[in-house]
Amino acid sequence: MQTRDLDIFFTDLQKPIHIASAGGILPPILADIDLSNEAFISLQLPLITESFEVEINPNLTRLKDISVNNLQNYLNDFVRMAKCGFYSYDKTYPGNCDNPIFHLVARPKNIPSSVNNDPLLATLATINTTIPASFEPFNLFQIL
Repeated sequence: MQTRDLDIFFTDLQKPIHIASAGGILPPILADIDLSNEAFISLQLPLITESFEVEINPNLTRLKDISVNNLQNYLNDFVRMAKCGFYSYDKTYPGNCDNPIFHLVARPKNIPSSVNNDPLLATLATINTTIPASFEPFNLFQIL
């Protein structure tokens, strides 16, 4: 887990979620669904249409110490996930694998509540909690 940037997909009580691990340690509940994610990534994810407008975290250059010139490169995958309807998160301090702080990078605008009933998302694990939808950093281990 510490040598790979895993993409983990699941739903919480309200929305579809994508988390990039950035080589960090994940809570066991997310680490355990890594294998089921492989099937989703290869079979269902390519079928999801990029149909949502996106909101981007306005604090990214401060949170990630990214220059404006490198910001677009960093955002590519997160924006693509948000266009597909996922709230897309990243590890805030990727150099510190034990640090549990994550932040929302991009989210879809005006996501309909019916998105959780999308048959393409039916294979995703559901976590019985709610991951923060604000742009403020949070401790993922405390929530899960």
